[in-house]
Amino acid sequence: MANRKKPVWLTIVGEVTDAEQHTNRLELVTEGYLYEENGVTCITYDETEVSGMAGTTTTVKMDGTRVSVIRMGEVNSLMEFERDVRMTTMYATPFGEIPMDVTTTNVSLDYNQDMEPTELDLKYAVDLQGKPSSTNKLRITVRNNHVQTKA
Repeated sequence: MANRKKPVWLTIVGEVTDAEQHTNRLELVTEGYLYEENGVTCITYDETEVSGMAGTTTTVKMDGTRVSVIRMGEVNSLMEFERDVRMTTMYATPFGEIPMDVTTTNVSLDYNQDMEPTELDLKYAVDLQGKPSSTNKLRITVRNNHVQTKA
């Protein structure tokens, strides 16, 4: 993969179940890029109106059993996922920062024969300001984009 960005198609499915057990599901298909940075496999894509985060670029870094999701733009956040690990972060929104705890219950990565990721599954719980807020599932499926791009 070297250091060049390879265009890929991403199918991103998110499912959020709130404290009252109401579930919202969002599915987004978008173009993104797959690349390697300092020995870590990365995917980057631009959020859309559908996700409610237009103007934000999301980067997903996959390093063994640890996954980081970095959002920069209208929404800024850093979330790190490692099975059975609780992480505290600040979730920055246009309305201010909110303290957020993330407890990961599952991280699953599948790779193709070239050791490129084909599917990422995350399951985690979110507590906002110390109170249980939601349980979440995130699945990102990566497919090659066979469209040639100019160098």
